[in-house]
Amino acid sequence: MQKGIKAIFLRLMSNLVLSAWLIILFLIIVPFLDAANFKSYLRKDVTRPFIGKEYWPNPQMDWQLNKGKMEVMISRIGKNHDVHILTHQLRPEVGDFNQSVRIGFQNINPKKIMRVGFKFGIVGAMPEEYRSNLFGSSGYQAGITSEGKLFGPSGESKDLLPTSFLKDFRLNLLVKHHDTGFDYTVRAEKWGEEMEVRASLELKKSIRSSKELSGNLALFSDYLQKGQAPSIPSDINNFRPDVTFQNWEIEGRKVKENSSQTFGPVLWTQYTLHRGVMKMTAQISPLGKKNEEKVYLELWKDGKWKRVLSSAIHEYASTAHFRMENWNDQHPVSFRVVLKDGDKIGEWKGTIRKDPKNKKTIKLAVLSCMKDGAFPNQYLQQNVITQDPDILFFAGDQLYESNGGYSIVRASKIEDVARASLNYLPKYWIFGWSFRDAMKDRPSIVIPDDHDVYHGNIWGLGGGPVPEGGSKNVDGGYEMHPEWVRMVERTQVSNLPDPYDPTPVLQDIGVYYTDFNYGGISMAVLEDRKFKSGPAQAVDKGTHKGRVDHVRDPNLDPKVLDKPGLSLLGKRQEEFLEAWAGDYKNAEMKAILSQSPFCAVATHHGGGKDSNILIADLDSNGWPQS
Repeated sequence: MQKGIKAIFLRLMSNLVLSAWLIILFLIIVPFLDAANFKSYLRKDVTRPFIGKEYWPNPQMDWQLNKGKMEVMISRIGKNHDVHILTHQLRPEVGDFNQSVRIGFQNINPKKIMRVGFKFGIVGAMPEEYRSNLFGSSGYQAGITSEGKLFGPSGESKDLLPTSFLKDFRLNLLVKHHDTGFDYTVRAEKWGEEMEVRASLELKKSIRSSKELSGNLALFSDYLQKGQAPSIPSDINNFRPDVTFQNWEIEGRKVKENSSQTFGPVLWTQYTLHRGVMKMTAQISPLGKKNEEKVYLELWKDGKWKRVLSSAIHEYASTAHFRMENWNDQHPVSFRVVLKDGDKIGEWKGTIRKDPKNKKTIKLAVLSCMKDGAFPNQYLQQNVITQDPDILFFAGDQLYESNGGYSIVRASKIEDVARASLNYLPKYWIFGWSFRDAMKDRPSIVIPDDHDVYHGNIWGLGGGPVPEGGSKNVDGGYEMHPEWVRMVERTQVSNLPDPYDPTPVLQDIGVYYTDFNYGGISMAVLEDRKFKSGPAQAVDKGTHKGRVDHVRDPNLDPKVLDKPGLSLLGKRQEEFLEAWAGDYKNAEMKAILSQSPFCAVATHHGGGKDSNILIADLDSNGWPQS
């Protein structure tokens, strides 16, 4: 072979070999290009309820972040104790994934067996929507018990690990999803100082299933048998963790990632604009009593963000509040609310619209009664945004007691309020997360009704408590501690225009009845629950059969229930309405916004039977009339 030809041949062979290696490398790498991975990075300098924006704990009141660890206290209130990762889910296509986490059992009782580990394939009413999968959902579980036994779908280990092993170990899960089901391996191991495996136990199993394997991923901890969880301490400072989690890792082709799927630390905003005054409430993730970080409101001016106001975060309500006078309401202004969380900045953006006082048509969107079955209500919210209303009005029952998949915590004394607030807040978050994209760009009126304060119905007795020896459903009054009631109102109504007369009612509970002038319409926002008399003041509860507020006697004249001295709106609100009705300054029409209908045709309650016919309904229908 000639020298020139030989050189060309060698260069060609070299290129061919290189190309072959590139092809092989390409074939090895390509299948993993779409693989996602996750590794938890938790703040090690704080102890607080808020774990991080990538997580959703169920229920929030039983979880906390403590110096780099997720801690859970298993209580009877929480039917499920798990923490979901929001940014990563399982894709429906076949593939592999694995998870690992460092676990520590803190409280082992041989008579009350706990189970901890991983949940995967968690799906709810809308499996493709990760928020729909966060509670009331099904999935597979794999992990270890507090007696040292591994378990997984349709399987458990015969051998046990010693109790000493369970105080600090790593749990691993490998799942291989294929056309006919999936194979899984769950392994617990403890490493020594020289990084050698000191002890381990492994469980392998194949599951045949034609069901799609997709949905959320979570860590969980619960008691093996129902009813074994203890009552939680009322004082949040007595948090007693049962299990700790740290260093959670997820990876694999089966996993998909969307880094925008987060919630916190600035959750959403509600604002109003009224006669040159802008008021805004920002809902913040619960950062705990020791938090010293402030929340800032910034406006977009002259091509840059300008910081204009700051606010502390309320201990119970986890809210920040902003009020600006002399607002130029004829120009839209972009805003953002920012909060520093360690070395990261959380923010929420929106637009303060100009007052549409010159528009011919003003649109008001009215919604109420938010159960969690359709959460996150993305289609409803998108339809609302498409209609582009000028004002949003949420007329009450932004939550129900069962929302979130866990029951309520009562607050009868001040020590109960912190935990009862953490019980309430995630139920309210379900509402806020559903409609925050609509609220960020237009004024919103949000007023609490009965279920918002954990009542089936409420007759507020002017802010008074339930009478001693009485019943909230018969005699009226607020059952929850007044500080908790103030917390609820702070989350929902603190962005409303200043109240007509801010003097508190009984128990130092605030008021919010007010005038809202926007778009050339003067709206009276009323509290038709707070001042209302109780049914027992009109009906003889000793002789009445059935619910006192439901009168079924066809021979009874409802007018006899309108007794002297009873109250619907209270003297103070009546005086406000008298003044408001005659004030047409910058207003072409008027409207009243309230929780209850003052004229409701109540026919039946509890079905269509004749025995369920209502003659009078003391919950609505403007009772008492005079």
